[in-house]
Amino acid sequence: MRTYHLPLIAGLVLFSTAWSQAPSAPDSLRLAAPAPLGEADFDLDPMVVVSKSPGRYGRLTGTASRLDSNALKRMRPLGTQEALERIAGVQGFADDGFGNSRLSIGIRGLPPRRSARVLVLEDGIPIAPALYIYPLMYYNPPAERIDEIEVIKGAAALEYGPQTMAGVVNYITSRPRKEFGGEAQLTGGQNGYGSAYLEFGGWGNPQLHPEIQLLYKRGDGYRENNGFEQFNTTFKLNWIPTPRDALYLKLNANVEHANATYTGLTEYSFRTNPNFNPKDDDTFDIQRYSLDLIHTRDLGFGRRTTKVYASVFKRDWWRENDIFVSVPNWENHLENGQPLDDIPVPPENVDLVRVGNDSTNYGNLRDFYTLGLDNAWDIDHTVGGNDAVLSLGARVHWERFLDRRKVGDAQDDREGAYLYGDSAIIPTANRANYETKALALYAAEEVRFGPLTVKPGVRFEIFEQEQVDLLRGSRLKDHSEYVVLPGVGANYAVIDGLNVFAGIHRGYTPPSTTTLLVLNFGDASVLDLRSEKSWNSEVGARASGKWGSAELAAYHLFIEDLVAPATGATFKNLGEARTYGLEATGALKASKASPFLPDAHAAYTLLVSEIVSGVVNSSQNLGRLDTINGNRLPYAPMHTLVAGLSRDFSMGLSLGAEAKFVSWVYTDFENLEKTENRGDVGPIDGYVVYDASASYRRGRYLVFVTGKNLADNVYIGSRIHSNPYNKNADVQGILVGPRRQVNAGVSVSF
Repeated sequence: MRTYHLPLIAGLVLFSTAWSQAPSAPDSLRLAAPAPLGEADFDLDPMVVVSKSPGRYGRLTGTASRLDSNALKRMRPLGTQEALERIAGVQGFADDGFGNSRLSIGIRGLPPRRSARVLVLEDGIPIAPALYIYPLMYYNPPAERIDEIEVIKGAAALEYGPQTMAGVVNYITSRPRKEFGGEAQLTGGQNGYGSAYLEFGGWGNPQLHPEIQLLYKRGDGYRENNGFEQFNTTFKLNWIPTPRDALYLKLNANVEHANATYTGLTEYSFRTNPNFNPKDDDTFDIQRYSLDLIHTRDLGFGRRTTKVYASVFKRDWWRENDIFVSVPNWENHLENGQPLDDIPVPPENVDLVRVGNDSTNYGNLRDFYTLGLDNAWDIDHTVGGNDAVLSLGARVHWERFLDRRKVGDAQDDREGAYLYGDSAIIPTANRANYETKALALYAAEEVRFGPLTVKPGVRFEIFEQEQVDLLRGSRLKDHSEYVVLPGVGANYAVIDGLNVFAGIHRGYTPPSTTTLLVLNFGDASVLDLRSEKSWNSEVGARASGKWGSAELAAYHLFIEDLVAPATGATFKNLGEARTYGLEATGALKASKASPFLPDAHAAYTLLVSEIVSGVVNSSQNLGRLDTINGNRLPYAPMHTLVAGLSRDFSMGLSLGAEAKFVSWVYTDFENLEKTENRGDVGPIDGYVVYDASASYRRGRYLVFVTGKNLADNVYIGSRIHSNPYNKNADVQGILVGPRRQVNAGVSVSF
């Protein structure tokens, strides 16, 4: 008998009771219409941890960072990953294209692949294709419609779950304007890049504020056959039905077509032509439609926020199968129109260049459906005469994932068939349905004892995952799990503008066993995987004043049952690992001392990672087990530094320059030093990139220019590998980091 029905029914009762019986505020209490972000402390964002108020920010009981709208406008990122990499503790590694979609970031040393261990939200609502089953970020909102970004790494992450191990990213979008107006912007640049953005709203009445955002963008990418095209439309509506209530509706549609491939470069290709990509028939098409509804009520003694969200995400990715050829033979056969798989390859050149086989392909066709209902309360009260806030939350969540993997008989086939083949020769087909039902509860009490603020909290998660394998007689597998996650944080105001803080919490990543199965990261036994857990602790200090601000934090993560999806790993629970280090951020407002001096900012991360215990199958000596105790985690750079200068002049001119340094990393758990020509194993060297920006505003008009990687440093962004024992695996090789990109544009407000 399945037991998840009881907690879900209890959750629904909890929601309905809270909605109908929550205490009402006095009629005399007036709730102002939600203002555009930055005009008032009270707004419709259900999660604004990093307050703009220096006093409130100083009292935070853990580390958190915020990129405000001014920083994003100065940077004008092509994608949000570019912006996130400027935050201490965040590590990002490159994929193809402009970094517009397919976000890949890690926090404090946890693996960054597709941001699977980071909870990504938009206005406090999860946006991953499927929060529990498939948290990999194959959708990421375009940077043009993001107003601010928050990153939460401390115990405050417990409130939002379920991924509470690495941290939380919250994209904050602007609220509809109150008066009629808008903005139009055109941008163009290198590599065929161009975008057109239009925003207008403010019609209606004092209680009703609608707004529409339209975006079109395209680009040719940094490699051959790597272009993309995107349409994104958003409708927003603020409705103030009563002085105590505010309702926010957001509808979004996103359609993308990209010539994306997982065919990475060999070492030879990277050295001779880093722009090389032979796959002109690989396509990645996505459609995403979402509805978010946020209702906020002022209770007089606090606030209640109710969120309803739903999304449909469809992702079709067709990829031609790979072979290896030698350069002379490959070029000659292309000229003569001969089949590539007939090429006689000399033994010494067997892995020289990876190309498509010009004959077969496969499609990963995936559909996702999510629904959620979330209630949260912030209740003001006192404890022993001391001010306190009790935070309560409850969420019911449902998601379904329909996975199909078809095998095609031509490189441009878009139909294919559900066929099984020899996985060493042809990718195995798949057709399965997955479903998760979950209930999450949260409670925290924040009490201020004079200069001391203490905030203990606890999160409870219970969920069931199901898999129905439609190609194996509709065989059913299921997995149920519950977890209790405690945490506590504290902050002490030493003097005005100087605070120290500390915290510890239990981190958790759901097992996502179906994800591992879908990606061929194991066999049927993965349903018995244990979830990853950690103890996350930190201590630090922050200061702010007239001349700037600074924060220094030391952190330590001890991770249990780490799942190891990387080269040579068994794709089981690996064992124990830990990361620790320092994060330092600072901003100096030197322009206050002299109009000739620029302002400065910097963010530095020291990251030490260590596998405490673990054994993997050797990728170099098949059949042998290797102990990897003491090895470093993959994609965990020891040093990351971002530093920049900026200056805003009264005449309307704004200038900025920035440099980013990332030190070398291993790309596997075995810490392989040797590279192979295939490009899928070995370390990645450190690199430096330089960016700059300039803009000039005159009245309603703004012109701007931005330069990314101005020195055009050619570096390895990542090495991808799906199966170390399958030399014909479909995910292999070197992906190059973003190349030089210079854009210019103009915008007009009305």
